[in-house]
Amino acid sequence: MSTIEISDTASISSRQSELPEDDTPQWNLFLDCLVDRIRAFAMGIRGKEAEEDPLTPDQFLDLEERLQGRDADMSHAEMIIYAKQTRLNILPPELIYQLLDRLFNFQREDEENLDLVSLHTLHSLRQASPQIYEIVEEYMSDSAQKWIKFKEYELDFYRNRDHVRDDPAGPWQLDVYKIPDLDKTRVPIQAITSCCECFAILDEFSLISAEGFDSNGKSFLAWAIEKNHQFGTNWIIDQVPAESEFWKPGSEVGEENHALRLLVEASNSDGFHRLWSKLIVADALETSDLDWMHSDYYKLKLCTFVTGELANIFLDDHEINIGDVGKYYLDSPQSRDGERPLRTDDDPSPVTTSWHEAAKYNPNENILIFLDEHSGIDPNIRNRLGLTPIMYAAEGENSIAVQWLSLYADPLVTLPSRPETQFPYALKAVAQNHSYNSDTMWEAMLDALPTEAFDDFLMAQKMFNFIIDGLWAAGFEPRDPHPQPPLPENRIITMFLAAEKCQQLTNRLPERWEDSLEQVSVTARARNFGYSFLPPSMIRRRYEANTKPGRPELPKPKPTDDLFTNFASLFRRRPQGL
Repeated sequence: MSTIEISDTASISSRQSELPEDDTPQWNLFLDCLVDRIRAFAMGIRGKEAEEDPLTPDQFLDLEERLQGRDADMSHAEMIIYAKQTRLNILPPELIYQLLDRLFNFQREDEENLDLVSLHTLHSLRQASPQIYEIVEEYMSDSAQKWIKFKEYELDFYRNRDHVRDDPAGPWQLDVYKIPDLDKTRVPIQAITSCCECFAILDEFSLISAEGFDSNGKSFLAWAIEKNHQFGTNWIIDQVPAESEFWKPGSEVGEENHALRLLVEASNSDGFHRLWSKLIVADALETSDLDWMHSDYYKLKLCTFVTGELANIFLDDHEINIGDVGKYYLDSPQSRDGERPLRTDDDPSPVTTSWHEAAKYNPNENILIFLDEHSGIDPNIRNRLGLTPIMYAAEGENSIAVQWLSLYADPLVTLPSRPETQFPYALKAVAQNHSYNSDTMWEAMLDALPTEAFDDFLMAQKMFNFIIDGLWAAGFEPRDPHPQPPLPENRIITMFLAAEKCQQLTNRLPERWEDSLEQVSVTARARNFGYSFLPPSMIRRRYEANTKPGRPELPKPKPTDDLFTNFASLFRRRPQGL
């Protein structure tokens, strides 16, 4: 494949991009098609023609001569096809200059010369090949004065203090009547929330700053955190020096917009640990900078993602114990500032606790160890909804927390507000979810139950029914088409996990479970739903024998039958719609 040969790179900057003459309208239209082709290249959209039959350099020269002729007559559809067949590496540098001018609309003074697609195209072109990278670099340097149109509307928070006013609705708002064009900041906002490489180009050419703010005084970092764009968040954290005032909550940033505080509110574990490590290593973090962490609101947020080691640092170095929350209402924004109503006498239960938040969301086992050592709260505590931490862990599919709490929670404790004990409730949540680790959580909870718990066949019947109900809730019903049938691979995973849970439960039941009324009930329920792949010890096949006179009974399951061989019956009766 041909590549661009640049004989005199230094002279590129002296070449002035010139638009085609008005007497070559066909060439102008083709250049517009090429610009669309470049945009499609940048956005990952490529036509089949470009891959199957690309133009050679000689063919492109012939096409150029044809379109620049005064008698050129080519349809727009043909131009689109030729544009798709044109590879960027066969274009001469002068033509790429012209295309970049068109891309940024520099020939039109009345139009905005920069948008997110153009910016994304720019960094995509720089990555296309070393030759095109050099051309784009020279173009950007040569066109520096053309970027001033964007730069003069930049809203740098520190340089525009004359436009800043103190607004009761929020700290450090910009006066909208003194800023000429507030919409100009939408390009860096779109960049930092979708492609940090685009944002890096703006920062590279000093068009904006990584420490910059939008027209409302909201930092670009806050935008990246709010939109959950991890690459943009990490990029700004890495770019801004640790000694910068940008990280100080008492600066113009405002305490509400402090980066650590925003990361905690978003439960952004990666960004928080990255910034925390950076500030700690540089010794740029003072205890007074963390006064906001004493709020129960932020303690609960921290419980959802921090490690036990970091929780110990909070306690030892800053006297912040994130594990002691469990006393107040925490369901309103006012709870952040330390002003919150106390518990009522009729229901002394907390809305939530550190145990509940960590059990449901935090995948780190050492945070549970920290809570066990420093919380002072019983791990069996129920919240206002009557749910215990292990119930929360089961609902959140937190396998680590379920396994750990199974060793410390009382499985048969009765909850005043619910008819079932906490373990059956948690078992129900685990039985009805089909994540990869759900059978691990299930087995851990079964292991924690005392032997006498399995003597209650009504409890076992409920557990089996939980699994069957969970199969239906997941859209797995092999008899009739389901409104939302799962994908084939999810279907296999679902039935495997269901059979595994049934087998684990069956192995713990006494022998008298066989032929019991509860087993008959469960078997009939499973058969009616069509779940014949469940273990033979649960599904009594001899119960399915035809009892009409003259008809023999069905054979009993052979010893070789296991949960894998029983899958075959499901595929022999493949349902419609799956």
